[in-house]
Amino acid sequence: MTPLLSPRHPWRLQFSEIPLPATLPRESDVVHVSMGLGMAALDAMIDFENRVGPLLCCITHRRLLVPVDSGTASLWRASHSVCDTGLALRCSRQGTPSMCHDRFWVMPPEPRAYPTTDAMAFHHRLSLARAQMRDSSRLGHRPHAIGGSDLPSAFTVQHDPFLAPPEHPQRVSAAKSFVGI
Repeated sequence: MTPLLSPRHPWRLQFSEIPLPATLPRESDVVHVSMGLGMAALDAMIDFENRVGPLLCCITHRRLLVPVDSGTASLWRASHSVCDTGLALRCSRQGTPSMCHDRFWVMPPEPRAYPTTDAMAFHHRLSLARAQMRDSSRLGHRPHAIGGSDLPSAFTVQHDPFLAPPEHPQRVSAAKSFVGI
């Protein structure tokens, strides 16, 4: 059986929704993403020292709610996740509140904790994680760390100045859907 959360880094847990993390800004947008895809992307962001903030984990719906900078929702274009305007931390995107029973805050390991997650890097890492999971399922094996060696060599770049230090080769998605940030 695969655990719900299986990160590679020592995340800090707050076993309740309240209080909100002290560093969380009041003006934020929220990305909704599945747990497996979201944790794979966030772990890769920590590996590459991208900005990662707190996230709300809903066990009932197996979703992560990831606060990002305000204004991201109008620019977010993705099939792997959805970004809502404002810091409304509800799992249901319709008007009716959903019945969430088990939700808690997860904070990145110190000293890498930030008020919000870098939206552009998160979108990029989600795209990479999704492509790798899709490719791995077609090949019939489990994915390695995002940016691992099981992606086709056509997707290898030696240096992405925004997302990776030059000493780490990195994989990039053939199609980027994030615009504007």
